[in-house]
Amino acid sequence: MSSLPPVSTGALGGRHLLWLRDSAPILRAAERCRNLGAMATIAPVSEIVDPPDLASLDRALSHLDDYDWLMITSQEGVARFFSRLATVAQKLPSSIKIAAVGDKTADALREHQVAVGVVPRQLNQEGLIQALQAIPGWQGSRVLLPLADRARSQLAKFLEAQGALVDRVVLYQSREVALSELVLQKISSSDFDAIFYTAPSSAEFLFKQLDGDQQRIIQDTWAISIGSTTSAMLKKLGIRRIAEASMPSISDLVDKAIQVLGPC
Repeated sequence: MSSLPPVSTGALGGRHLLWLRDSAPILRAAERCRNLGAMATIAPVSEIVDPPDLASLDRALSHLDDYDWLMITSQEGVARFFSRLATVAQKLPSSIKIAAVGDKTADALREHQVAVGVVPRQLNQEGLIQALQAIPGWQGSRVLLPLADRARSQLAKFLEAQGALVDRVVLYQSREVALSELVLQKISSSDFDAIFYTAPSSAEFLFKQLDGDQQRIIQDTWAISIGSTTSAMLKKLGIRRIAEASMPSISDLVDKAIQVLGPC
């Protein structure tokens, strides 16, 4: 756990905010919160790790020439895909077509000198499905779909319904991380004005660690959600005050916190 102390004034002056993930973009966002007058606590409830078995992924990477499409749904997916590709000493064939969920995922792919053919306006699997509907000739196409272990299956189901042959391989997984006693005490004392949720799994992992009283406190604490799938999980967990970012990005989470909270 780490905390960034507040400055005296700002758009979030006096607020105490909790981040449940730890990454470079979140560190930058937490620093921005501090500059806006908030205290930002970073207490990850999960970490991203390799799956226990990489055999299926490695088999796919060894036969990339067999695929017509590669579809990647996150920046984390891009980083881990190309890291593993280098580990198994393979290269991405120029013939394979690429689809990405979101501009930032596409930008991450372009950093690897990859031409991205499909980037939907709506930054989720549903948006990519809508974009792919305009492309004919899916029957018999081979699609490689590397995903997180807890990723939704809508995209694969759509492609299979069109007659595509989809290899859905696990690229990474989330593993629970225990919260410190200090953070649990702060939750029990209702210290946090809002909690940022960047994935449904963050909400699940948080609630698993809380007792009944702590869960009830969290249910009444502002939840700043990165998107509709995460918001659906928050509602399922009984959280009553949910503010969803305009766009599914870390910076938009902070913008939404400014909008719904303001200074104390």
